Amino acid sequence: MDKFQIGPAGGNGGKPFDHYDIPEGGRLTAIHIFADWVINGIQFDYIDADGQSGDNPLIGGPGGKHHIFNLDEDEYLTGISGRAGWYIDSIRFHTNRNGSPVYGGPGGDRDFSFVAPEGFEIGGLLGRSGWYIDALGVSVRRHAERTPLDDIDYWDADEETESWLELAGEGEPLPATVVVRRQSIQTNEDLDQLEDEALAEAIAGMGGDVADEGTVDAAVYTQVIEDAERGQKIAVVMAVAAEVGGVETVGDDPEEVAVMVTDEIESDEDIAQLEEEAVEGAIEMLLEDAGEDTDEVEVTIYSGITRDEDDGNSYGAVVAIATKLTPAADATRSASFDSSVREANPKELEIIEGIGPKIAELLIAHDIFNLAELAGTPVERLQEILAAAGRRFRLADPATWPEQAGLGAAGLWDKLKDLQDRLKAGRK
Repeated sequence: MDKFQIGPAGGNGGKPFDHYDIPEGGRLTAIHIFADWVINGIQFDYIDADGQSGDNPLIGGPGGKHHIFNLDEDEYLTGISGRAGWYIDSIRFHTNRNGSPVYGGPGGDRDFSFVAPEGFEIGGLLGRSGWYIDALGVSVRRHAERTPLDDIDYWDADEETESWLELAGEGEPLPATVVVRRQSIQTNEDLDQLEDEALAEAIAGMGGDVADEGTVDAAVYTQVIEDAERGQKIAVVMAVAAEVGGVETVGDDPEEVAVMVTDEIESDEDIAQLEEEAVEGAIEMLLEDAGEDTDEVEVTIYSGITRDEDDGNSYGAVVAIATKLTPAADATRSASFDSSVREANPKELEIIEGIGPKIAELLIAHDIFNLAELAGTPVERLQEILAAAGRRFRLADPATWPEQAGLGAAGLWDKLKDLQDRLKAGRK
């Protein structure tokens, strides 16, 4: 699907509008926002495929204060968020580089967030308007200028040696929201705040309904760089959010490693180079740690772009997670666990849909060592453990974990598989 619509959010007043689109092959250059206590009007400026400047007509009214949010030449719209009630009360625009200020007032009784998937951009608007913007949604299309990862030629076709990427295998885009922040820091508190802000933005990018239902999983990757020229420490933070079970994380498992690579970029080719370096570095580190060669490696890549507010430059960040796959990937599920031996078994707990390495570690820290003990733990107790562990764990939903664990502890693997096939992110 090359085009689709998301939304609208807001009220039922005004007259409907649709096809408020940037021309095919064109790019958005500026957004005009007219706002006071609500969003009165919005207007798009653009450059078409022939390089000619143009603008769409104003939707809504011209009342309130006039704001202009300008986009750079390599910048495009990836998301719109805000609050809505009878009208669109406030709005913020998100791009592949940064985000706009929040325009409008403090009203509205619900949040909204429309995010384009990886490889797509917001190319137009739809909704309802009169004197104000009563309701707003977005039209999403493929981002024509971005080179898909699968189309990048990383290696010389005549090269006879097997490349790291061939070893890793081909993959598919992950339905995850990635937020990258780069900022100078002075204290650990500065770093914690930066991580929390990036994490909150990534979770918000999944949409209010998803986050409110507790079906979001998230991870944060951080790199601190000594900038000798500026005499500062620079923190690069990547936050990733997806539905529960959709975010790859790295714990103490020696058969998985993560490598983060970041650098200044000027083009898509620079991002591709960073992805190549991260993948190569992750696989090389994995094989060194394992002390052996393997042709069964899975690599997960998260990438994003941000702007350093101090120097005004754009930077790319890539995290590559390499995992060694065992031939008996289903052996754990078909194995017979001896629950009478009370030893911490994180891999056993990770059989449960909705439980990853971090949550398994958390459960073990609270004396839940295996499937049998998880099956006997009330859902209310699991919710208490997750809530006490902080925001990253609070969104997980353990409602089906005891039921799944009971089937696994009893060796009813077929029934467990049937149950998990009916679940979505661990939920019925």
